[in-house]
Amino acid sequence: MDQLLSIGDGAGKVILQLRPTATAAAADIVDRYGSAVQVTVGFFPYPPPSSAPVGCGWAGSPMVDPGMLQAVIELPSPRLDHSVGFSAKVKLTNHGATTLTFSTGQPLSIYLFKLDGTTLVGASPGAVAGTGLGLTLAPGASREIDAGGGSASCDLRLGYELPDGPYIARAAVEIDGSTGPAYFWSDPGSVQLMTP
Repeated sequence: MDQLLSIGDGAGKVILQLRPTATAAAADIVDRYGSAVQVTVGFFPYPPPSSAPVGCGWAGSPMVDPGMLQAVIELPSPRLDHSVGFSAKVKLTNHGATTLTFSTGQPLSIYLFKLDGTTLVGASPGAVAGTGLGLTLAPGASREIDAGGGSASCDLRLGYELPDGPYIARAAVEIDGSTGPAYFWSDPGSVQLMTP
């Protein structure tokens, strides 16, 4: 049970989503129950398909220029372990000369990128329960928002779980505008994924 993220009924199958570190549990379940189960480890099916899929389910578009609004991730430590997720804060600061009023969400999602800062490779595979958040930031004012992420791989060629190593963390910050939600990326932050 400690490896389980979700369970449900499918068309003649039991559908299970397991933590990205749960390949041994996935193998045991598939060996025991065969075609009666549909197993996902992190973002991808188990056993792995013949061609390695890519994708974290990120659909945060369109991207917008945040103007004078800056977002910075504040982690308790830049060293992350392979738990299903990690918690952080994102500090939003208005560097402009006028008051900004906008809507966003909470908690914010943090994603992991290769060191180039543009190739998305990791995220949290679990569901996120959140709420909307209306903000008014005067010039120079800041507000911290809860955030979190994870190290499930978005590229099955890297495995179900990202390997140890250095990554860039960025939060996707939603700003609701007149035409619907749009996003911008926080400033990049360096993190190190490590096996405890």
